[in-house]
Amino acid sequence: MERSLFEKWMFEAPGDDPPVEETETPPDVPADPPAEDPPDINPDEEAPADDMGDDPPPDIGDMDGSEETPEEENPLNNKDIGEKLSSVLNANLYQSYLELLTQIDSQLTSIKNNSDLLYTLSNETADIVNSLRKLDENLRLYISNSFMNNRYEKNLLFYNKCKNLCKLLNDKFDIAIHKGIKETQ
Repeated sequence: MERSLFEKWMFEAPGDDPPVEETETPPDVPADPPAEDPPDINPDEEAPADDMGDDPPPDIGDMDGSEETPEEENPLNNKDIGEKLSSVLNANLYQSYLELLTQIDSQLTSIKNNSDLLYTLSNETADIVNSLRKLDENLRLYISNSFMNNRYEKNLLFYNKCKNLCKLLNDKFDIAIHKGIKETQ
């Protein structure tokens, strides 16, 4: 048998023999059996016991015996990592919103309990009280209407605006009361 130029160069080292060509012919493949019609499926008959039906095969995770909630039941599974992080941070931020609401409510209650004294010291306190009430109302509306639909960044921005407005109103209230005290002395 004569070797090709490629085989001569590739198998030139001693002991490197070219692959042996088989001269045997492959066995004859029998002709296709005659086509048979598939059996009719009667909906009244039950499926054979070995038929798996339309059920999909179990996931590999199901084989270890652990029970996990399906993706449809757990909304965090359908979110990317940024949305999951936003959800976790929103839960903590929600507590901050509630603390700010509690602070504003306690300030309004304190002002209401001492309103006679505060209004005699300064007429500006009425405007500040109205602004605090509007802030409280806007916070409640935002929490009930927009908080759950927004990402953490937007919720944090709104919280910081409200917190800063509350601080400015408290500073304005403090200045008005101190000014009223100095005028009465």
